[in-house]
Amino acid sequence: MSADPELDCRGMRIATMTPSSNTRAGDTRKLITRRRLLLRTFAALITGGFAVYADKIEPDNLEIARTDIHLPHWHASANGITIGLISDFHADYQHAVERVHQASALLADAKPDIVLLGGDYVSSHFTRRYLKPTIQCFGQLSGAPLGAFAIMGNHDCWGNNVGIATRLLSAEGFQVLNNRAVPIPTVPNGYIVGVGDPWCKQMDLKKSLRGVPPDANKILAMHEPDFADTIGTGFDLQLSGHSHGGQIRIPGLPLIHGPKYGRKYPEGLQQAENHLVYTTRGVGMIGPQIRAFCDPEVTILTLRTGHAG
Repeated sequence: MSADPELDCRGMRIATMTPSSNTRAGDTRKLITRRRLLLRTFAALITGGFAVYADKIEPDNLEIARTDIHLPHWHASANGITIGLISDFHADYQHAVERVHQASALLADAKPDIVLLGGDYVSSHFTRRYLKPTIQCFGQLSGAPLGAFAIMGNHDCWGNNVGIATRLLSAEGFQVLNNRAVPIPTVPNGYIVGVGDPWCKQMDLKKSLRGVPPDANKILAMHEPDFADTIGTGFDLQLSGHSHGGQIRIPGLPLIHGPKYGRKYPEGLQQAENHLVYTTRGVGMIGPQIRAFCDPEVTILTLRTGHAG
């Protein structure tokens, strides 16, 4: 008696692979491969699109950020005064210089009463050749009716560019506040106080306040925002840059990474221990030349006397 080819020695049916089952397995493998390919293609498109956006689009997406700031102890004549603040230009190549010109033009169109430049004009002595064309971009801002002022940042110090930047800014009509205070025209007992860069140990607060009445209302211009809690009392408002807002942010999450002395008050208006601090996100970039969810900023601040609300 011949053995049934479809039964084994125990009488159990042998599971043989039929052509139809081969086809189904092959189709499944093809489907999995196709899904992986689609997922990888989608991920590549997302990653590539993000890289293009962060590199080519957002860095030039200059935003005009407007904020009202209430200074309850200031004279009523200060009510409605506008301050235009731009900072952290890092104009280390030609396109960055063009971005500075665009930021300056946007600020000029806003016609602020006071203009303040917050430092870091170029990043080092290696890019000093871009310093003059960068500062020439600010000439259109020097006619602000209540004054055009500038301070220095840490990169200006590290690049040994403070002296030449001061001369170039002065030639464009800016008052450079290297440890110096100036009264605000039309505002009784109101002053702008600018200090040398504290990270570089060039801040001399005593020298900055020379000739300023002890009871004066004072706006402090200081590059790094996080020194706010180390300088004591006596100021009403601090204007800073330095942080770039973090440059790369994830919506809904706190700052992931920021520079030293730019992490506690990284952007916008915040209450420090003794006074208000406004930190602009800046115009340029340092390190990877990208921004994500952190647009470069041209800042317009409107002073309001009295309490909010």
